[in-house]
Amino acid sequence: MKVLKKVFSWILMLTLVCSAFLPSKTAAEATTTTAKTYYVALSGDDSNDGTIDNPFQTLEAARDKIRQEGSEGGVTVYIRGGEYTRGSSFELTEADSGTAENPIIYAAYPGETVTFTGQATLDNSKFQAVTDSAILARLPQEVQDKVMVYDLKAEGIPSGQLPKRIVFQGTEPAAPILYVDGVKQMVASYPNQTEGQSSTYIQATSIVDRGWQDLSPWDPDLPNRPGPVLSYAGSPDEARIDKWAQEDEVFIMGSLAWEWEVNTLQAVVDATQKTITGQYPVSITDRVLSGGGFYGYNLLCELDTAGEYYIDRTLVNGEKTDKLYLHVGDGLGDKTIKLDVLGEPFVAMTNASYVSLEGLDFHGTLDTAVTMINCESCGVYDSDISGCSLYGVYIDEGHNNIVSGCCIHDLTSEGVYMDGGDFETLEPAGHIVENCEIYNCNSGLVVYGVGQIVRRNYIHDLPFQAVGYLGNDFLFEFNYINNVCYNTSDAGVFYSGRNWTARGTVIRYNYMRDISRGTGVTFGIYCDDALSSIEAYGNIFDNFGMQGVALGGGRENIFHDNIYIDVPGWKINSDARTLSYDWFNTTDSVRGYNEKPINNEYWSAKYPELAATYGHLVLDADNPAIADKTVKESLDPDLFNPMFPAGNKVYDEIVVGSSDWNITYLISYNDIDMIHEFGDFEDPVTYWQVEEALESYRDSLVNGVQTATPEQMEAWKAAYVAQLTPVNNN
Repeated sequence: MKVLKKVFSWILMLTLVCSAFLPSKTAAEATTTTAKTYYVALSGDDSNDGTIDNPFQTLEAARDKIRQEGSEGGVTVYIRGGEYTRGSSFELTEADSGTAENPIIYAAYPGETVTFTGQATLDNSKFQAVTDSAILARLPQEVQDKVMVYDLKAEGIPSGQLPKRIVFQGTEPAAPILYVDGVKQMVASYPNQTEGQSSTYIQATSIVDRGWQDLSPWDPDLPNRPGPVLSYAGSPDEARIDKWAQEDEVFIMGSLAWEWEVNTLQAVVDATQKTITGQYPVSITDRVLSGGGFYGYNLLCELDTAGEYYIDRTLVNGEKTDKLYLHVGDGLGDKTIKLDVLGEPFVAMTNASYVSLEGLDFHGTLDTAVTMINCESCGVYDSDISGCSLYGVYIDEGHNNIVSGCCIHDLTSEGVYMDGGDFETLEPAGHIVENCEIYNCNSGLVVYGVGQIVRRNYIHDLPFQAVGYLGNDFLFEFNYINNVCYNTSDAGVFYSGRNWTARGTVIRYNYMRDISRGTGVTFGIYCDDALSSIEAYGNIFDNFGMQGVALGGGRENIFHDNIYIDVPGWKINSDARTLSYDWFNTTDSVRGYNEKPINNEYWSAKYPELAATYGHLVLDADNPAIADKTVKESLDPDLFNPMFPAGNKVYDEIVVGSSDWNITYLISYNDIDMIHEFGDFEDPVTYWQVEEALESYRDSLVNGVQTATPEQMEAWKAAYVAQLTPVNNN
């Protein structure tokens, strides 16, 4: 139950994957022979003719040459090996487009590594011991001789700025990130944080002001609302937090409101009043007192651990100080130290068509590596993308764009964002992410719109969810997903919610393994708050810390032929929450329902069950039947009212556990009989676990799920189940 939690929401028929729906070339076809060839090299000159012996020095020169000469027969721009430092985006527009017959390709020269970086390399010799008495007084005494300072301003290196507020971590550019020998360093914080691990929090002792808790996030007065105020009086960390009052730019990050949400907020600490005051309106709940909490960062006084750093951006006479302080541990030696400085995408495509990037590495930007805005049949292939403060690849509008064979990792935000398609006609965008590895990001993918495909990827080691989606007719298939949702709660490996109209998605043959319960509760497939018309089959839920599936009051969801292995909690949790909460009358589900053209010719043909609900939605906050959990007894069901969770089906499910497992389904929130009356729920077949059989099954899936066929997936499952003994549930 969320405010469109995680940014995102679809029965996608198998025809979705027909050849007409795909971009003009797939990963296997990414390397194409073209009639023209140009070359770019670090040793080149833009006055050259672009031949292999006389290459250009910049991408812009090659691009402009193509504009002059045209792309008849197709063009390949080969980029020779080396590290290319970018100070601005490489921009491609409609003028730089190819066609299906005449594509334009920017590719690494065969056998050579091409890296585009937005980083500045810091000269180790210019790190100096700290001598400023005021700075030394703020540093922990035990590390004063281990902290060194670098004058960024004197070297002409921009310091960037910290975002003032982030909700859903990573929606604004982050501050420059420092790397030592390629390893990301941590901004000075307390409690100390470790990259790739769950955050460690402290709690406030009371809430003085909840911020905009009493306002809608769409209220026009929200910008004028003061920020929240927290008290830390009586905290075990009171004396430590007192020291934060001397800091110039204090930030807190953590679970300040909801268990699924990570917020960043600039704050002011008052050591006299023992308060932390947010500088921007953001909701605060009691989670900040227990179960959640926050850590402070950008704190020079907490620079106490090797690898931590702090950038002083204090204004002096209207100009920023711009000095970098680094805890060097045992010393710098010949370590390579780099700081992100580029504040733009490496490649920005707008209205371009049939342009591909192939075999290129992108590292170190405060923005996104590659953006494609309203592009057609463009792609990023076989590239390594890391060290971005926003997304790896951002696709918005357009059709048939693709990200294939890429390794996308170590980002502040999401690996891939893609949106597109037409909600009026349900025309698919046809964007595809396939054969990629995505890890060490906030979450894997954010998918909006109509008709996107995410398939055959390896997605792992994410604190948040693998795929957040909101829209229609998506296909998620043959993905291997491991160790995600470890630093969140009330989240899912696949998550969408709050929309009866977000229909038509198929989730099939995905292998989800080693999914923890996070900081509270997590699910494999989470159909939250009225999400409807999802078909999920052939998926494997393996070694879950919590639940398998949540059906949160939606309609016409179909789950069948999935297998749940070592899932100790609910296998499928289904409820009728839409009949239990009067706030549903004013939230996203109702608004989305009223905004979509559910009875036009396109929607009526594709989703007749949804069209049949038109005019049946009951909106009466004063009707006790809606808020009453015994609604069955107090209201004659109108199964055409979308608030009733009608039409859900669960059948042919398999549960594998141990001798002490006796839970198959647990239906919550409302009367079990009512849930079953409105839907069709069959009990699964349950089996004892056989470790040898499981080991073989796991080996097959880990090594083969990303290339398997449906027939192969079913054969592996059948071979595994054949070795098991059914549980006698009587």
